[in-house]
Amino acid sequence: MTVTEMPPAPRSDPLPGGGGFFDSGVPRCLGEPPALLPGSAIAGQVGVLDGGVPWPRLASELDEQWDRLLIRLAEALGAGDRPVEAMDGAGRFVLGVWTAAAWTLGHSPAAPISRADRAVTGPAIQEELAAAGQLVVGRRPYWEWATGVLEWLLWITGARETLRYPGR
Repeated sequence: MTVTEMPPAPRSDPLPGGGGFFDSGVPRCLGEPPALLPGSAIAGQVGVLDGGVPWPRLASELDEQWDRLLIRLAEALGAGDRPVEAMDGAGRFVLGVWTAAAWTLGHSPAAPISRADRAVTGPAIQEELAAAGQLVVGRRPYWEWATGVLEWLLWITGARETLRYPGR
């Protein structure tokens, strides 16, 4: 798999006079328009998802983390398109964070671990967390990428207070 097979990063520039947010209050990191599947949770709308999964992140937090993620993704990619196998562990971690963020923010319908098109729901998040955990514990191929997926999903659901990156 190469990076070009991943969903495109949305524009992340603030809207003129909008303080970085669309008039609807949707985080600007969602792009225009988000491609959420029916039944998906909407990022930035605080609440509890089905299955009791917390959904606590505010639009401002999502925008801040998306901007940080795009910087780290650019650093991980370096000069451009390269196979995942050529990336170091930290780069694969960042790519994992990005695939999970792209799914939960509606940039891609594909869940980060199963790669199946699925709505962002409490049970879907729980299944992706469990599958990522199995890859990490078993040190299976791309476990660093799965660790990045875990980090984003744990952060966006409030299980982690801060989103952490390797070496930072």
